[in-house]
Amino acid sequence: MKLAEALCVRADLQKRIMQIEDRLKSVVKIQEGDEPDEDADNHFLRNRYFCY
Repeated sequence: MKLAEALCVRADLQKRIMQIEDRLKSVVKIQEGDEPDEDADNHFLRNRYFCY
């Protein structure tokens, strides 16, 4: 049962990482001089624990 649980956690984390990447890409793709919808630095700091 532990393997199945670990695979579920892994799938959830991979999904979350993909969502974060998509959100960060949308912040990066703004025209010069415009303000992004989200602060990329703040978003990264809130989600940095996924990198460890």
